[in-house]
Amino acid sequence: MPSFALIAEGITDQAILERIIFTVSVNILNDIDDEADVQSLQPLRDATDQSRVAGGVFGGWERVREFCQSPERLEQALEFNDYLVIHIDTDMCEHPNFGVHLLEGGIPLSATILLGRVSAKIYEWLGENFINSHSERVILAIAVHSTECWLLTYYGRSEADKCKEINCYTHLERNLARLDRRIEKTHRSFSEVSTCFRKNKELNTSRAVSISLEAFVSSLEQKLSERIAVAE
Repeated sequence: MPSFALIAEGITDQAILERIIFTVSVNILNDIDDEADVQSLQPLRDATDQSRVAGGVFGGWERVREFCQSPERLEQALEFNDYLVIHIDTDMCEHPNFGVHLLEGGIPLSATILLGRVSAKIYEWLGENFINSHSERVILAIAVHSTECWLLTYYGRSEADKCKEINCYTHLERNLARLDRRIEKTHRSFSEVSTCFRKNKELNTSRAVSISLEAFVSSLEQKLSERIAVAE
């Protein structure tokens, strides 16, 4: 199975992304006995996960940007892994240090246009030299506007809930509560909730609802399919 270096905003995002990577890898490579190897490089996880997330001092889009702007860390990530997965949520992209607007002429950008502009910003962080050398090994996981919105595509009770893009964590909590389930901002809790994506059928249903989830899954499928073609 291929190996993935994962750069994400937070540990809860890691849990969702890991589940999706495993599911897509098994489906494309047809190997249920050998899971994909995912190395979470940003943020690192340890016993203080919960307190760090609660304190808001670990992870975040600025840490992702810092990693992307470090040629040494990028090269090291690819030295030991086949692919580099870079996650970012679009909820903070209007921050001056991010610099991507959500509105144009007072109208919200479509998810497709927003994904294109955020992708361009991440490539800018990575730098022309790195992209020219390694673009075929880079996979972007851009969530509009958070990865909790991806989970809502499965757990949302109504079509309106499934399509939510704002305050998705709150809506996710409410939808899980009606199922007598709770969620906490820990890797373990999100890993359990994201088992909704452990089967390709459910993942395909969700990706049909979310343009940004579809973009990530399609990118994974493309890279892995190219891997098979080269091996053959």
